[in-house]
Amino acid sequence: MKKFDINNSLSPELIYSAFINVDNEILKVIDMSKLSITLENKNGTEKIIYSNKDWQPIPLTDNWLSKFGLSESNLIRNNRTQTDWIIKKTNEEIFYITIKRDFSLGENPVIPLNSVHMLQLWHQLLNETYLNTDNVLK
Repeated sequence: MKKFDINNSLSPELIYSAFINVDNEILKVIDMSKLSITLENKNGTEKIIYSNKDWQPIPLTDNWLSKFGLSESNLIRNNRTQTDWIIKKTNEEIFYITIKRDFSLGENPVIPLNSVHMLQLWHQLLNETYLNTDNVLK
């Protein structure tokens, strides 16, 4: 990581190693500043983009979950609160995470995971670790 701006204003939902679509190519975020996002393709070639209009999210699917070694019903541990969150899917094939607990205190929060980078973001926020991306683009 070079000078990664974790408080970036360009794309605050992107984190280091997030996967996005640029010109129909899957690229990995390797650096970010307030003005640009540096990406890498599967061959290690770098590309720089300068606007949120230059990229699209990758829809989260069962196949993408499996690339990270995950599946529906996997737990993501919130290391700060020691609470487990569970990956679920609606009948419309939309993924989300929610706290895995009983409902004695009311409704559980529901956070949509409609894209790969949102899964990566929430895993990092909750678990304080990055998902393993070593073999994703191979």
